[in-house]
Amino acid sequence: MPIVDWQGNAIGQSGVVFYNGKDRAVQAARGDGSGVIIMNEVNDQQAKKLTSFIEQLAGTPEALSLAQIKAVLEMARGLGLEDTYNSDRGFVQSKMSPVGDLGADGFGLHKRDDRDICPAIRLTGEGTFAGPAATPQQFRDGAVIVRQGDNYRLIQSDVFERTYRHSDNSAVRTEELPVGTLRPSSQQKAELAATAAL
Repeated sequence: MPIVDWQGNAIGQSGVVFYNGKDRAVQAARGDGSGVIIMNEVNDQQAKKLTSFIEQLAGTPEALSLAQIKAVLEMARGLGLEDTYNSDRGFVQSKMSPVGDLGADGFGLHKRDDRDICPAIRLTGEGTFAGPAATPQQFRDGAVIVRQGDNYRLIQSDVFERTYRHSDNSAVRTEELPVGTLRPSSQQKAELAATAAL
């Protein structure tokens, strides 16, 4: 059975479906060898615990079964790593640099390179964003939408301020960003029309 996004569109024949606790959204990483799961804001101690756990389970990341990958994700949640999202090896290879010796391709601590300048807008209030996640991402107290190439991603405001910088490496404050608005999806428009009719 293929894995599907929030609209029922197939995004792969196999893979792992997991929950991003920060965005309160379901994510899905392809199981064809191209998919990766990125855990955001991992410190050295958390990385060592996860690496040790993976070594105990399977020896190497490549040898993990689906059940073992889910166990690693559960352990990561227990370590406070809830901001996990899907990507692919191409993104990691072209946009990230390894931090230290990884021991396996695409595994271990990486940092985002400063090769990209991503246009961003700020959203206020609360809402949902139907982006690359398997279900719409949710935000309660504002968020930031960034454009990375042809793709758009929602990033929670606090995470954005900790993990993004201006091109001159100065800190970014979400209040400095232009305010944008999300266009309602066709489902949201139908719900609004139904509410207005009442």
